[in-house]
Amino acid sequence: MSTTVETPLGAVQGRVSEVGQSPFALAIFVSAFLLFQVQLLLGKEVLPLFGGASAVWTVCVFVFQLLFLAGYGYSHGLATLLPLRKQVIVHGALLAVSAIFIAVLAYIRSAPIGSGANWQPRPGADPTWAITEFLIGAIGLPFFLLSATSPLMQHWFAQAGPKRLPYRLYALSNAGSLLGLLSYPSLVEPHVALGAQRWAWAAGYGLFLVCYYFSARSAVRSGAPGALRESFVPDLRSRGNLVRWSLRLQWIGLAACASVLLLATTNLICQDIAVSPFLWVLQLSLYLLSFIWCFENDRWYRREIFYPAFAVTVALVIVVSLPNAAYSFMTQLAAYSAVLFAGCMVCHGEAARTRPRSESLTTFYLSIAIGGTLGGVVVSLLAPRIFPNYWEYPLSVLGCIAVLFSVSARERSSWWYRGRASLALLILAGAVLLALPVLSPLGGELARLPRSIGLYAAAVLTGAALWRYAIERRASHTAPAPILVRSASRVMLALLTAGLLIPQKAALYHVIGSSRNFYGVLSVVSVDQENYLALRYGSTVHGFQYRDTQRTRLATGYYGPASGANIVIRNWPQHPMRVGLVGMGVGTLAALAQSGDVFRFYEINPDVYKLSTGQQPFFTYLRDSL
Repeated sequence: MSTTVETPLGAVQGRVSEVGQSPFALAIFVSAFLLFQVQLLLGKEVLPLFGGASAVWTVCVFVFQLLFLAGYGYSHGLATLLPLRKQVIVHGALLAVSAIFIAVLAYIRSAPIGSGANWQPRPGADPTWAITEFLIGAIGLPFFLLSATSPLMQHWFAQAGPKRLPYRLYALSNAGSLLGLLSYPSLVEPHVALGAQRWAWAAGYGLFLVCYYFSARSAVRSGAPGALRESFVPDLRSRGNLVRWSLRLQWIGLAACASVLLLATTNLICQDIAVSPFLWVLQLSLYLLSFIWCFENDRWYRREIFYPAFAVTVALVIVVSLPNAAYSFMTQLAAYSAVLFAGCMVCHGEAARTRPRSESLTTFYLSIAIGGTLGGVVVSLLAPRIFPNYWEYPLSVLGCIAVLFSVSARERSSWWYRGRASLALLILAGAVLLALPVLSPLGGELARLPRSIGLYAAAVLTGAALWRYAIERRASHTAPAPILVRSASRVMLALLTAGLLIPQKAALYHVIGSSRNFYGVLSVVSVDQENYLALRYGSTVHGFQYRDTQRTRLATGYYGPASGANIVIRNWPQHPMRVGLVGMGVGTLAALAQSGDVFRFYEINPDVYKLSTGQQPFFTYLRDSL
């Protein structure tokens, strides 16, 4: 007869293996779904209060990134400083407080989340801080705790067994976020009133609390007894130090590049194309999809696919955004969206390749959250104050290109060191194809060359690359050609940089005055051939006025003599009359005012008003009507 003696540690490991993944997965999925549903719900609520400005969503995302950072920092602190049972107790107590907070709000405001019925931004308040105040008051504490759920529960899940891999739960979290984003505009918003949406979200929060209870119970039951904890659970305070600061800074930089690219793309599309929640959802969905692909399985992110895809999509954006380019709305949207997805795949893919072991999981997530928040700071706070135009977009693209080059230069097995002559020829073919469209706006002899020359040269180089590749495949050993590859890459980099910056420079042609604030970029353009000044918002003209005395009081543009507003005001039977006008532009309709009339303009952007007032205004319709 044989006897088997089971050690205490073996008993613990046997019990750990019985703990399932389902409670953790369900709690993480529900929390992520709720997080992104409420972002759109509150974004829709606050948008009309600020005139539908494109920056509203950018600031909303920035505030939510701040709350994510706070949640990730809190989860990292719990995981680092407290044992498992105390982590569960502290987090559970705060969730109970948040439930009471929601119940009190429901009693006071008759709505569990959101603002009071009469909330309005203070007159003259900075819109960025007004939106921040609104969102934190509306959902701050529950959002903070929900954002901490994914990293905290992944940490508990990893502690439940030494062979457990928590990063697939991170992909599941992003899948829940994506479902929350896509379901809101397609299912929730069109069919459910705003008040009912708030109550439905509160019910979902109650469901999350139930899921938390079962996952926390599973975590506590799977935890090792106190006497064995040191021998079974890694000591995070010592092992976390194994993550080098250089690696942490790399994670922060990668996340920051992706965040700036997301927000800058959304800003640019909304100002130049349309301010639409659909565009918010599209861009953020692509951003989340890159997280899902990169963290669900290592096979999804392939450098040999996404490096060239990113370069090709950047070239496409350059072509559709060059001066005098006239591409359709869908073409522009597809180009900008493709660059966003490819760039985020590069940034998040490189972060996923270097992710640490599970004992440093919260350090990794905290670094990602810091990078995302820094991106929000750059686009929402710094860019409107230091850049005259949307310079953050080309700079974010160049930042992603810098990531690509720096990662390649650090690895001896990369194309930077092992690339062959066929690769150099292919890169040169792309550079030749891009050269004429990029450089022709600069004028000179290049502007007069036929575009077919670039096509023929690119075709020849592509053929040479294919021929050289066939030789390399047949040869038993082919020496790499790093000097050729690096030289060709630098030529391509120079062209991409020029192509990204030329439209920003072209936007300043004939501009004699400009301003940028929360509401966007305003430019006063002098059109010398026709002798008038035009007010341009992004790429859209919002009115113009002739400069010569004979035509300076002539109503123009949208409100010319044949327009409906002009006809009604001009033929109104009784004067004096009182007229209210929403949106001032250059004040064109003031040209129709007669003695005793009162024309009141309602304009949300203070910079628009400044262009038509003062000692020497650019537009004089208001002054001339007094």
